[in-house]
Amino acid sequence: MTLPITDPLLPRPTRRRFLTAAAAGFALWQCGERACSRVTGLVMPKLAAYDGRPVYARGFGHANLEKHEPVRLAALFRA
Repeated sequence: MTLPITDPLLPRPTRRRFLTAAAAGFALWQCGERACSRVTGLVMPKLAAYDGRPVYARGFGHANLEKHEPVRLAALFRA
């Protein structure tokens, strides 16, 4: 008994499917790299109570110069 080379139930491999799968794999790999980033800096036991909480948060400047709207803490800016 021989197995068929192509299975009619499986999608046919194409360049578009390969590139889509490669792009998705690369995106997931990049997200995983950021999630597993190393912590840098000195360990200071005195600051352990502040671990994971902001100590100082303030916006500086104007979000909209024409309307003189101040920057909010949750404002997002593009670099």
